[in-house]
Amino acid sequence: MDPLIRYAVISNRAQGQPQFLCEFQVHGCTVNAPDVTRTVLKDVKTHDHKASYAVGDDYLYHYIAHDGVVYSCIADKDLERRVPFLFLDTVKASFAGKYRAQWQSVLESKDMRGYNSELKKEVEKSNRGDGDTIRKVHQQTDEVQSKLADNLDKVIQRGEKVTDLMDNTNVLDKQAGRFKSKATTLNSRMQSRKIKMIIFVVFLVLLIGWVISVVICGFDYSKCGSKTPAPSPPPK
Repeated sequence: MDPLIRYAVISNRAQGQPQFLCEFQVHGCTVNAPDVTRTVLKDVKTHDHKASYAVGDDYLYHYIAHDGVVYSCIADKDLERRVPFLFLDTVKASFAGKYRAQWQSVLESKDMRGYNSELKKEVEKSNRGDGDTIRKVHQQTDEVQSKLADNLDKVIQRGEKVTDLMDNTNVLDKQAGRFKSKATTLNSRMQSRKIKMIIFVVFLVLLIGWVISVVICGFDYSKCGSKTPAPSPPPK
């Protein structure tokens, strides 16, 4: 399970003691969060500063003190510290923006549970990772790595099938090579036959022409020879 913010509280020092203005607790927190908060904050000054404390073996307590108000949360110790402090900065800006006009009343108040719903919303947003670009990138990276690992496992499980596929591919390549060689040989034979046929046809045409000429003119071509005209008698 992903580490979460388990508890959030906004407090002041009305009458010199920590006074909870509003708070919200996520199911699953195994410590008494209000008691831990009172213990930590009893010596905390309200001037501007921030700090973190270990709470047992499983949690860290983070807070930001600003302008007389302390914004605190308890988070799983494995949650990166920038996450709870980003959450506290967001709550501080939201709370101060809403009650700035009546800030003195805030400093003297003992109860502002009207902000509980807003505090709950901010805790849930933070735990979902909304607005935390770095956290989203980490989550996306983890998802990609998980998918790659799953795909690699599937490939390994299908190792025999992959090997068979490669063998079949090699066989097809060899068959394609033999087919190409046979096709080239067949093409050469066809070209040779074509040339021989042309030579034979030419020879046959010439032979037929010779036979016709012999029939018409004779073997010695005497029938087709030009006759010499008889000489004219001498003049008297």
